[in-house]
Amino acid sequence: MCNLSHDTENTIIILKSMAINYPILKGCQLELTKPLLVVVEKGQLKTTVNIFSDGNAPCISEYTRIKECKRIFSESNSTFVIYPYSHTRKGKEFLSFLSTVVMAGAIEETDINALPLVISEGIPIDCDLDAFFTVFIDGNLDGVHVDGMIAVPSDRQLTLVENKINALISDGFSQDKRALFSAVCFIYPSTLDSKCQFSFDMLLCCAEKLLDFDDDNKGAGNLGDVFISELYHFIEGEEFFALHELPNLEMCAVENFHQAVYFDSDFIFFKESFFKKIAEPLLRIFSLGVVKKALVQEGLLCPENTRTYSVKMPYYDLYGVYRRERMLRFKRSRLNCVGELDIIDLCKQI
Repeated sequence: MCNLSHDTENTIIILKSMAINYPILKGCQLELTKPLLVVVEKGQLKTTVNIFSDGNAPCISEYTRIKECKRIFSESNSTFVIYPYSHTRKGKEFLSFLSTVVMAGAIEETDINALPLVISEGIPIDCDLDAFFTVFIDGNLDGVHVDGMIAVPSDRQLTLVENKINALISDGFSQDKRALFSAVCFIYPSTLDSKCQFSFDMLLCCAEKLLDFDDDNKGAGNLGDVFISELYHFIEGEEFFALHELPNLEMCAVENFHQAVYFDSDFIFFKESFFKKIAEPLLRIFSLGVVKKALVQEGLLCPENTRTYSVKMPYYDLYGVYRRERMLRFKRSRLNCVGELDIIDLCKQI
């Protein structure tokens, strides 16, 4: 995953190059043949739309009519067409529509001249990642700024771009790799400027990371068993955490939600920060959103909110006041290893 700092800025530059140079890339059959899906954290949707729109990219929604979509995609040029994803049934259906549009390169009989960019707070829970090129950007993006270095190369610069593409791209590359590497090659002339803070090699390295991470996330099956194994390792290790039974909680149980496990007869609750500690080995390979999605699909994680994969855990405080705290909720029976004690009974013994 490309985190903040240079990797995030490099990621944004590469994706913008894919949009700005899309008509040329498409003409050379070097374009991305699936929509881009950028997954960001809660509260970052508007900021991310602004970063990628540069103030002029059109936005569409699941309520945009086909006729209007056709006009926008055909008349837009060298820019994204941005879809801020809505976690609804119509939103899910619109994702399928966009996937079909990019694969066909047209809407009905009209060619598209712009690449759709889906921006989502959290990964769409029923999204088929194989149909998208997925990029995960973590953290607060308010301070991220990319200057105007991305532009369609001049005719003279296109010769440099063509030479770079011919030197880098081979017949054995996947279409995704051809598209990302070509997008980096289109930035090459800008990197020759002494004032440019980005190097061609850095951008190429970031493109490799994006490709690797997209491939890893598509192979995220059977993560449930791996997570359970990591959970047992965590419990049996020397990590400190408190164990509290719901619904009545003492003062000490509500003073530090981030270092405690809460349970009732059916479910186990803990904070996302606690979950990240347990799943740390998995998160070296997969994004947080992909791990959560896999655990939902395998019946371990039981969310109410499909954007954060969380619930509001009900409890009564020391004074008998009913309160709720946002948590991740897991099915207690699904966290038990075969032949082992109930997960909570095991915690009590250690």
